[in-house]
Amino acid sequence: YEFTSKEVFDSLFEYQFGLINKPMEYHQYYNIVNPLLVRVGCMHTGIWMPGEIWKLGTNNFSPLQLRLIEENAVVSGYYNDTSQVPIGSIILEINSIPIDEIIEDVENSIISDAMNRQFQRAGFEKRFPLAYASIYGFPEEYFITYLLPGQKTKLTAKLIPANNESVRKIVYKNFSHPSLTLKILEEKNIAVLKIPTFSYYDQVEYFTSFIDSSFQEIKDKNITNLILDLRGNDGGDPFCSVPLFSYLEKEPVKYFAEEYV
Repeated sequence: YEFTSKEVFDSLFEYQFGLINKPMEYHQYYNIVNPLLVRVGCMHTGIWMPGEIWKLGTNNFSPLQLRLIEENAVVSGYYNDTSQVPIGSIILEINSIPIDEIIEDVENSIISDAMNRQFQRAGFEKRFPLAYASIYGFPEEYFITYLLPGQKTKLTAKLIPANNESVRKIVYKNFSHPSLTLKILEEKNIAVLKIPTFSYYDQVEYFTSFIDSSFQEIKDKNITNLILDLRGNDGGDPFCSVPLFSYLEKEPVKYFAEEYV
């Protein structure tokens, strides 16, 4: 009850429970249960679709990659090989549902620590086809209304859907161990340390060695400015973040409030 009071949570639970009154599709039940988990505000407390749901709609995913720019859903790429809508187009509707409503539904379905809005927005961009299917199911067709870049005339299009394999190939392309990189810009006296994830549970020693060697190089070259690039990093092993944090704090600090194994 840290982010949602017991009174509010109990009330929400009773309301959602009352919605279980008829046979349902997977996504309909998901829409009842998931809002409860979101309100817990803990990334480790969630619900996921069973694997078979993706097989049911294996060839019928939303094909557009979207970015949220100035409150607009902008086409940034495709999950299949067909360029059906120009890059930079602004989506207005999908299957007659206003995009603002879809954005709100998808963002509010994404579980995040403390219901962090920026994390939910990032989740919209990263996993839109999967999140869309979890909420709306697999429509037989995708009709969209959109604006071309810099234009005001509404256009419509019927999209060729993407399949499960092509969507997951892009969504999870950096799911394993993306590259840890250190770039030294000596002429600007800057080091750029990029850490896309802390999920090195089985390679903590490797991660720690990289951090140690990076800061040793920064020291050896007398670099006094550090840019720490954590964009897209959604956490992982605390025993990876600890050694990094130790280089950023001048005095010892307590990382865990209580003793940890």
